[in-house]
Amino acid sequence: MAAALSSIFKSEGARGLVKGLAPTLIRDVPFSGLYLGFYEMLKRDVQPAWASPEVGHMLAGLGAGVLASLVTQPADVIKTKMQVGKNQSGSIPGTVAMIYRETGLKGFATGIAPRMLRRTVMAALAWTVYEKALTSLKLK
Repeated sequence: MAAALSSIFKSEGARGLVKGLAPTLIRDVPFSGLYLGFYEMLKRDVQPAWASPEVGHMLAGLGAGVLASLVTQPADVIKTKMQVGKNQSGSIPGTVAMIYRETGLKGFATGIAPRMLRRTVMAALAWTVYEKALTSLKLK
């Protein structure tokens, strides 16, 4: 990790170490709020009668991951393009314009399938373990 940080600093300067920070925050802050809100809503309103609480938590986590990923996908594309240096201007508006110019609106959905797969599985497992821990520790 030290070698990577040193290499980035030498080739891009201090700015290279924070490249993509603003779009990452623009993606992650809303994702976290949406993810929690969607999870709580789905956990409350979509608990199948046939399912155990654990299955319900897993389904709510999957749904929350899908919904939050869909909403924040454009910000993820912008962040990725900025971090891999696909835009010479380095600005968010410049990156948005470049994506739209090169691929139109569909460009903002690039990579949605692998992102949703990763985020939904992580969400389902995290919420299931979290809810089980609360129950086991009698905090709920």
